[in-house]
Amino acid sequence: MLMTPEEQQDASEAWEVSDRAYVGAIELLHLIEVMQGQNNGSINAKLSAAGAAGAAMVVRNSVLSRIVLFVAGAYAPSRHLNWV
Repeated sequence: MLMTPEEQQDASEAWEVSDRAYVGAIELLHLIEVMQGQNNGSINAKLSAAGAAGAAMVVRNSVLSRIVLFVAGAYAPSRHLNWV
């Protein structure tokens, strides 16, 4: 069964939205995993012992900032055709 051009456009938009949601979910899971790994005391202790405590703080702050922006973007009001 062939789709009309409008149906093809709708299907394409639905696929794009679902693809972005899937990629976003995977990114968020990775960010949470990195944050959980850093919350483990042994990782921070090893980084501190190696003189990389400052770098560890930068990574932690970056991951936390990305999670905050990700969640804020998910709840931000959207405008029609703003995501295209």
